[in-house]
Amino acid sequence: MSDVTSEPFQIRVEIGEEGSYYLAMDLDGLELDDMKLEYYFARDLPPRWIEIEEWSKEVDDYGLLGPLELEESTEEYVDFRVKMKPDTVGEYTWTLDLYEVGFLGIKEKMNVSVVDHHQLSIYTEGEGMVEVDGELVEDGWSGAYSHGDTVELSAVPGEGHDFIQWSGDIDETDREIVFDITENMDITAHFEIKTYELNIYEEGEGSISVDPIKDEYEHGMEVNLKAQPEEGWEFSRWSGDHDSVERDINISITSDMEITAHFMKESNFIIELIDYDEEMTLGDTLDLKYRVNNTGDIEGTQTIEFRVDGELVDSIEITLEADEIHEGVFQWTSEEPGTYDISIYSEDDEVEIFDAFTVEEKDEPGRTWVIALIVGIAIAVLLIWLVNNKSGINDDR
Repeated sequence: MSDVTSEPFQIRVEIGEEGSYYLAMDLDGLELDDMKLEYYFARDLPPRWIEIEEWSKEVDDYGLLGPLELEESTEEYVDFRVKMKPDTVGEYTWTLDLYEVGFLGIKEKMNVSVVDHHQLSIYTEGEGMVEVDGELVEDGWSGAYSHGDTVELSAVPGEGHDFIQWSGDIDETDREIVFDITENMDITAHFEIKTYELNIYEEGEGSISVDPIKDEYEHGMEVNLKAQPEEGWEFSRWSGDHDSVERDINISITSDMEITAHFMKESNFIIELIDYDEEMTLGDTLDLKYRVNNTGDIEGTQTIEFRVDGELVDSIEITLEADEIHEGVFQWTSEEPGTYDISIYSEDDEVEIFDAFTVEEKDEPGRTWVIALIVGIAIAVLLIWLVNNKSGINDDR
């Protein structure tokens, strides 16, 4: 440890002329090598301390320091301070005499206290600083304190860091500590980066990729999340501690986080036949009533097609919200009798009536009478032939 310095003390000297003088100090039981002396003249502002580098000699119990170069004056004030070795600090009563060669100056007797001083050094590990008596200091700071001084330290973590503990000459976990200095002290404040949990959830049918995957993430770490919907589903949004509609996102972890990926079922148009005639007569119009229901979770737009034997007859484009229903009627008039395949299509569904729809030829009244007359005549001719044929057989007998 370096030498300990006393508070300044002042003596008044009267001299007749300028010259070189020696200060004689009663050592009060100390050795010459135990102390050094610094001085400045009170008239010098600001003070300029001059160290008397060595003792000139020792006479009895007095040490002679000097020379001091004093200017001619009837009265001069000189401030002194003593530097002492650490193991000799204390309170002393010293007598100081000013000597010129062959001349004894004025004696001054006074009490001089030399207080032990200690050095406090502060270090940090990790991101953070320390407040010493309310003043922020950085890693490696040091300051001098008198023996018994009270010091208050407060750890100030950097962003995203926690204070862990004090180590060195103090072993504590409280962020703020108060203690008295009685020796040189080295104290280190330890800071540690915060870590957080990231919990990911899915709502609906889909998966999430996380890069990187960790049990805990350090403060400020960047993480990529990518949502992948299953077939027939669509990504909707992120919710929780991060809101976004982008499927691929990067987030910065600054706290414990819970994030949910929402997947919604795509629009799904399901068709239902409500009513239709399984048979009709040539020339009549078929009214085919149908219902379309969007069973998906989101709005959709699709074209509904009406086909006969695979040929497009009619179509309609409809937009339905989730769970919304549309009802309509397709109409068709046949041009020829026969059996037909009737079907209705959406992008998601198809309803068909295979070989189940018949168109019959239409009956005409005049045509019916003609047919009946022809049939009657044919029957009459057949009867006449049978009668005549029977008579001829009898004559032959």
